[in-house]
Amino acid sequence: MMPFIGSPRLASFFSPLIGTSRQIPARERGPCEETSHLSDAPCRRCGGLMVPSYTAALENDGTGRPMQLWRCVNCGDYLDPCILSNRTNGLVPTRQPMGPEAGPRHAGNQPQTQRGDKTSRESVSSSGMQRTRRWDMEKSPSDASDQLWSIVLAGGEGTRLSSLVHRWLGRPKPKQYCAFVGSRSMFQHTLDRAASLTAPDRTVTVVAHTHRQEALAQLEGRPGSTILFQPANRDTAAGVFLPLTYIRAKAPQATVVIYPSDHFVYPEGRFLDAVRRSLLIAESRPDRLVLLGIAPDRLELDYGWIQPGRFIAGPPGEPVQAVHSFLEKPDIAQADTALRAGALWNTLVFAVNADLLWTLGWQCIPDIMPLFERLSRAVGSPEEGRALKAIYQDMPARNFSSDVLQRVPGHLAVVELSGVLWSDWGKPERIAETLRRIDRRPAFPLTCLDHPFVPFSMSAAEGGLPMTV
Repeated sequence: MMPFIGSPRLASFFSPLIGTSRQIPARERGPCEETSHLSDAPCRRCGGLMVPSYTAALENDGTGRPMQLWRCVNCGDYLDPCILSNRTNGLVPTRQPMGPEAGPRHAGNQPQTQRGDKTSRESVSSSGMQRTRRWDMEKSPSDASDQLWSIVLAGGEGTRLSSLVHRWLGRPKPKQYCAFVGSRSMFQHTLDRAASLTAPDRTVTVVAHTHRQEALAQLEGRPGSTILFQPANRDTAAGVFLPLTYIRAKAPQATVVIYPSDHFVYPEGRFLDAVRRSLLIAESRPDRLVLLGIAPDRLELDYGWIQPGRFIAGPPGEPVQAVHSFLEKPDIAQADTALRAGALWNTLVFAVNADLLWTLGWQCIPDIMPLFERLSRAVGSPEEGRALKAIYQDMPARNFSSDVLQRVPGHLAVVELSGVLWSDWGKPERIAETLRRIDRRPAFPLTCLDHPFVPFSMSAAEGGLPMTV
């Protein structure tokens, strides 16, 4: 279990946890230690996050094998995995964790349902006694149907990383096609995430026409998806509604999930579990666009900020909150206020019913939606190519976050992404900081980084974790 912490109140625990946590090899585990999937079970005392911990004083459980405990990073309480196993099987009563059940999220508040795991809690008596039941997250939403689609956004230019890339490669190359660590580019990582949830024939990728050769080279070995070559960059609103036009032509009642192609996420399994949850919620609440938000660890003026509101009804066991407000690229005072109020960063990964998203487009950006309506009538006809080129000649630039999301908070919902290290790799310093945290050196020479990111010092004591890319 990787103890990534996604909350400001837990940031100070990051380095100590790295130094004290370990995962017991399968050959050393006892029967009770097979409950490692319960690492996100809330603390019985305070509702805080439980993480695996290895303590030298308790390294033997009497059988000569190492013993793994769970430690709450909020109050410090320890739990034996056997207790957790018995609790899962209904043998030990559990107390409801403290904290509000509704209202805006503040630092330290945890909903009473588990987050980031495959189990959910269900009350079975008026005395507060609870048992756990299984929530099937292995089955994808809309499984065995053609209603679930993925959109990969890869039409950006990556201008803020252009100087780094040019020093590294000696030529321009859009950031999404660069492998800053490991062997796969950010674009390829995103395609592989999308393929985990949807078949290739239900994945639509938006690529800039000027990046055609770069994209096609990286798509080799990943056949079957639809590639749209955008004639010009007209910002993110056009990047979203162009593929949506093609999806609605084939599946008007589709549920779509949108992935930007310049993000780093680790571990990917936890991230995909959160995407599955957002899809389940979007299918059960077709009146809501479901965003993935993540707790901030600093003031960040380039991100969108989501202020969660009350908890709303969703699938059983899946905590979801309404959105009180959405603020794109705030000034420093606004960001500080949002941070103190418990706001989340917007990852721009979201799930939504296609018809709802189309309706929101007409409500928020009526100047560009007639262009996509014109294109929709040409999809599949000999006029399709000419229609696509023609609408982009008249297409105004509109930003999806500021021109759509910020205007319709009442149609939004948010699911918090926990236990995942996430970063929008739009700046060199974000790449440097992310790789420092996971104890990996970048694929590019360190001299390509501007001061103060050289020298690039990394050590396990600073929070390094091994990873596979």
